[in-house]
Amino acid sequence: MKAAVMISDGRMQVIAARLEELGMDMMRATDTASMQAVEEAAPTLDFLLLPIRGVDGAGMVHIPGVDYPAGTILERLKPEAVLLTGLHTDYLHALDRPVFCYYDDAQVREENTALTAEGLLYYFMQVTPKSIYEYTVDIIGYGHVGRKTAELFERIGIAVRVVTDEMPEEGGIPMIAYDHWKNGKSCSVIINTAPSTVITKTMAEHFQPGTIIIDIASNQVGVEPAVYEMPHICVKAAPGLPGLVAEQSAGEILADYIERNFLKKTGF
Repeated sequence: MKAAVMISDGRMQVIAARLEELGMDMMRATDTASMQAVEEAAPTLDFLLLPIRGVDGAGMVHIPGVDYPAGTILERLKPEAVLLTGLHTDYLHALDRPVFCYYDDAQVREENTALTAEGLLYYFMQVTPKSIYEYTVDIIGYGHVGRKTAELFERIGIAVRVVTDEMPEEGGIPMIAYDHWKNGKSCSVIINTAPSTVITKTMAEHFQPGTIIIDIASNQVGVEPAVYEMPHICVKAAPGLPGLVAEQSAGEILADYIERNFLKKTGF
């Protein structure tokens, strides 16, 4: 079998190494020349692994230092080739072929959650100019990532509050309903884990000066674009968090997914 991996970060390097160890003929796209080689070889590929963030709305894929049009590569793939991405995008949805996303898999999401929380703590420390213990933190959303992040922050002594409409019965971490929160006083740092727009310009006008917002939602949809321009607010669109501090572990999770779902089932 032949595979091409677009190396967007260390996680993709780990996947490429695993597939090569398993005996695949491996192509690594790391620059313009190697992307062109993948385009030329596309009809022979059995697997194409897009960058974690997939293909953007303009049909481009992004690896460090290179923006490359994906259209011709995808058009030249044989119908049975497996196309993998880390993020669903409108461009990929419009393709007339199956597209497999790692994070649609429940096991991948669960295993990835702890790494996301670790990466978020590291990123939080990077973007805050004062000691982490001088901040109070609102975490919007209490799904897998929101819960794990709140637990981690509380465990190390950061003052944290969860903003959610799904109030669990168990106590412990302070919680507030979203409708009450948006009309009240927010913390000095707001972390959004919800996959929808939850912070509007109207709301942000009442945030305290110097508020830091960290949006980890896919495609950073949690914050209205106008909020980024507000002078008293600092909005940070978080990078791929699992790969920020644990790229080896994060890459192994994705490689396990490929091996479990595509290789073992075919007897490779």
